[in-house]
Amino acid sequence: MQFSDITSQSLIYTNQSLHHLKESLNHITNMSQQEFGIQGDGITTQMSRRRQETHNPVSRDQITCGEIELF
Repeated sequence: MQFSDITSQSLIYTNQSLHHLKESLNHITNMSQQEFGIQGDGITTQMSRRRQETHNPVSRDQITCGEIELF
């Protein structure tokens, strides 16, 4: 991939992640302590699940051998 493509995809993924985090934080800040005590575990579970389900298009878990084309 070209550097600009990798950077663009990474920024899009980061922006989406920040948007979901902002939504969750807004939801939490509008709750009372009692509501958060009841719903807090569910909210954090939802945040974790969303992070696991969302794939970063430029992350890699493994590095494989391949060819490099220089031009």
